[in-house]
Amino acid sequence: TNVMVADMLQESGYKTIGFSCNSWVSKERGFGKGFQEFVEMWRSENKVAKAGVSQQTEIIAADKITSWIGAADKEEPFFLFANLNNAHMPYRPPKSFAERFLRQDYDIRDISRIASVSGMWAHLVGKLHLSNNDFAIMNDLYDSEIAVGDYCVEQITESLKRHNILDDTMVIIMSDH
Repeated sequence: TNVMVADMLQESGYKTIGFSCNSWVSKERGFGKGFQEFVEMWRSENKVAKAGVSQQTEIIAADKITSWIGAADKEEPFFLFANLNNAHMPYRPPKSFAERFLRQDYDIRDISRIASVSGMWAHLVGKLHLSNNDFAIMNDLYDSEIAVGDYCVEQITESLKRHNILDDTMVIIMSDH
């Protein structure tokens, strides 16, 4: 059996918690191993936003993570894992983020159509034609999603700073994008 980082850290006295916004990074696939708590954000019971407002899963996760940090025993070492998935299709950023990147001359129907594309295989095998304008919209939606990811990381690091533990915390950011 594989030994996970969370296993080693838990055995060394760390509190371990994971938050995953990616259904491929799940307990079912073994990613929860070693975590005392592993929150699968795509599950309906975990997607409830503050005050019932509909929000993107990653933003809800950042809110839950900052709440967890606020409630954590500041003297107890912890390992917190967060998997944000918004840089993957489909690109459906919150309006406030999309407005920062989408051009005003895009047709809303084109934006909706591109936001529904869940992967590129259909395009690669010739079943989905995408124009240069479609790719421009996709690029702007992607940039919007990256901005969401930046916002979430900022919320988490600001929470660490606000609770006076950032200077004693190792923050590692990895990406496949």
